[in-house]
Order: sequence, then C-alpha cells, then structure tokens
Amino acid sequence: MKLHAESPDRDVVIVHHANENGIWASNGRSVLHADGPGKSWKTLDTFPIAPPRDYASVGRLARRLLRAEKCNVYPTREGRLLGIRKGTVYSLAEPDGAPPRALFQINGACVMPRAIAEDREGNLYFGEYFGNPDRGPVRIWRVDPNLETFSVAFEFPPGTTRHIHAVHTEPFMPNRIWVTMGDFQDECYLAYTDDGFSTVEFLGDGSQLWRMVGVIFQEDRLCWLTDTHFEQNHIVAMDRSNSRATIHGEVDASAWYMAETTDGLYLATTTVELGDGIKTNQARVLASEDGVEWEPVIEFRKDPLPMTGFGFGSISLTSGDFSSDSFWISGEGLWGLDGRAQICGLGKKSPGDSLIDGL
Repeated sequence: MKLHAESPDRDVVIVHHANENGIWASNGRSVLHADGPGKSWKTLDTFPIAPPRDYASVGRLARRLLRAEKCNVYPTREGRLLGIRKGTVYSLAEPDGAPPRALFQINGACVMPRAIAEDREGNLYFGEYFGNPDRGPVRIWRVDPNLETFSVAFEFPPGTTRHIHAVHTEPFMPNRIWVTMGDFQDECYLAYTDDGFSTVEFLGDGSQLWRMVGVIFQEDRLCWLTDTHFEQNHIVAMDRSNSRATIHGEVDASAWYMAETTDGLYLATTTVELGDGIKTNQARVLASEDGVEWEPVIEFRKDPLPMTGFGFGSISLTSGDFSSDSFWISGEGLWGLDGRAQICGLGKKSPGDSLIDGL
C-alpha cells in the first residue's frame, strides 16, 4: 500500500468534516464548504468576532499564540450546521442569510476534532474540553437535530476527571455512546451509556493505559492508542466479553485521533508534545488493517517554535465518512503542515508490501 499526498491547501486551516455531501472547513473565522476534493471553496458563514483576541490575531504566529483558529464545524444529518468557537455554541448558515445564532456557553474554547457524536435520532452529544485546574464538574451536552433545544445530558461530579476528550457512537450497538476522558492518574476512564446518559458505566482503572481520545470499534473488541505524555504509549485492545485491556505494542508518541475508513482501513495520528512519553519530534499518520498492527504512512517534523505558548505538533483527522484513497489531514506546529490541510490517499496493498512504500 502506497500513500500519495497532494500539496497542502493554503485556503483552509482545518478540515472538519467530509462525506458524500462535501467537505466542511474553516480558515480563521470563515466557515467554508466544497462539493468535493478539487472543488472550489465557498464561504458559508463567519463566526462572530470574539474580542479582544480576534483583534490581536494578525498573522499566523499571533493566531497560534492566541489559539484564534480553534473551532468546530459539524453538519447534522438534518442539514443544519453546528459551530463552536471561543466557548460559544452556534447554529451556523442560518436560513435567509441570518447571522450565526448563539445557543449556549460551554467550558473551554471548543472541543477536540472528531469529538461530536450523533445518536440514532440525530441528537448531538459533546463534552467539555478545558484546563479545569480546580477539577470542577464537567458536562456532556445534548443538542437536538435542528439545533433548537439543548440540555446537559450528564454531569461528571467534581474531582471525577479533568475534561472530556471525545464522545463516540457505537456502530455495533445502536443505542450505545462512549466517552473518553483524562488526563491524570485516577482520571482516565472509558465510559458508556445505553440510555442517553440516564445511567453511565465506567471501565478502566484511571491509569494512563485508559487515557485515550479516539477509539476503534470492532465486533469483539475496542482498540486504541494511548494519549499520554507522562509515560510510554501503547497499542491497546479491550475484549468486549470481559472489558480486559491487553497491550499489543508501543508507540513513540501520544495518539489523539483515530478513524475507520469506509473501505475498512484504520487511521491514527500521533502528536509531538512535552513529556517522557514523547520519544520523537515527528508527528505521524499511522495505518492499520486490524487495529493492533500499525505502520507510519506519512510524518512531519515539529517546527522550532516553543510548545509552551505556540502549541504542540499535531495532526487531526476529519469526522464523517471517507475512504482510505481520499482523506484529509490538518496540521499545527509542523514543518510543511502548520495551519494547512492536505488531502491524502492510500493505494491497495500487495502481499509483502509495507504501508510506507513509496514515501
């Protein structure tokens, strides 16, 4: 299997979502859409100015320092467009060209990429991602499919966890929704609900082995790459029958985002950050056919700007449905991919070939 990658797209900073109806992206406050790869971007809406940071966010370095480009854009199955920026949740691209409609405030500027889940009825769920130094309560929010009503679906009591990494829907159990959380000892669990957060079950022991962002769902197990800067990162699989986690290998950096493509390949990305668990200055896209054997397919070196202040070297994947021969990555703090997005593809693997062939 060989990877091919087009030149980074200078018109977008983050590609958020991709499916058969197009591609949704952002550049600063601008929310963009294209009908497909290679099609022209058009502006759907613009996030409201959030003073004073937006007034000072002139140039790429200032935008990185002030986290000015952090946001979420998520198209619902009902054709509405959810946005999150600077702690405000919006309904975007309103009918008749009306300005963005503010819905409510959350803790944190936005949520992580690929962190919004949609249940069978089209309700959206996402959790609060913020520093939370006092370890106060952390909420899971529910928004209806038409972005008209919202509520707190569940609140983790003070001291339970630092923040929510992501909310995921379960493909094999239609009513199940999973939550990943962290970051420190006794704060890292995999939780799930089968009844819309009326009850929540916790799996794990709170250790770094259970610290993850993305999860891969298979019929008999769940797989993840750990997200820890404290200690060695691992490839982990959890048996569904007994919830026992088994280590299958090591990873040289923390992993944030994981996805399954429509043609059955798995993708993951690693991040360059500060800590003993990070043993490389390269952020990578990894690919796997089974969720436990991973190979790098493309890598980017961390740029020289200090991580304290200017952010880590990270690669994100989009939400939505996409194949392994056409998927988007977005980067920050990396040579050749800082503040840019790039479309990539993986060719078919022949016996004896490595995933990294051709790089």
